[in-house]
Amino acid sequence: CALPILHRAPPVSAALVDALRTSGRLSVEAAIVNDLAEALGGGVNVRYRLRGSEEERTMVTQGVVNCTGPDYRWHAGCEQPLVRNLFSRGLVQTGPVGLGITVDPSLAAIAANGAASPHISVLGAALRGTIVEPGTVIEIANQTTRLSARLLAALSVAQAPAVLQVS
Repeated sequence: CALPILHRAPPVSAALVDALRTSGRLSVEAAIVNDLAEALGGGVNVRYRLRGSEEERTMVTQGVVNCTGPDYRWHAGCEQPLVRNLFSRGLVQTGPVGLGITVDPSLAAIAANGAASPHISVLGAALRGTIVEPGTVIEIANQTTRLSARLLAALSVAQAPAVLQVS
């Protein structure tokens, strides 16, 4: 099935997203994220409410992608519950010129304590101030390449068999 939300995606990318959705590994829903917390055993516990609903839901996932669009108010006083929550918990910090969110070279968010997050990555508009035009097509392609490399490396480490060396 074609994905109208990906009307500008290359056919290979659209096919991959379609396969992930069909397999149940990816779901795309319009919602308001109310809270993120580290889940027991790893991952991210997400509390959210679907658009048009008052019912709050919870899910545990291995990652969260914020697709809210080009909002440049990425700071502790932001009105978005997700952004405000990330700052209030010290999970992220404001970028170097007071805009966006600080990241390391692999796009992992830098927490208030200076540590790179293994669970929070930042792409696009939230990098304003770190990158001059973070939302251009070429820049998003560069960002996704960097982020993909880190995620694949982490996945490889997580799936590598444990080695017991006996001397």
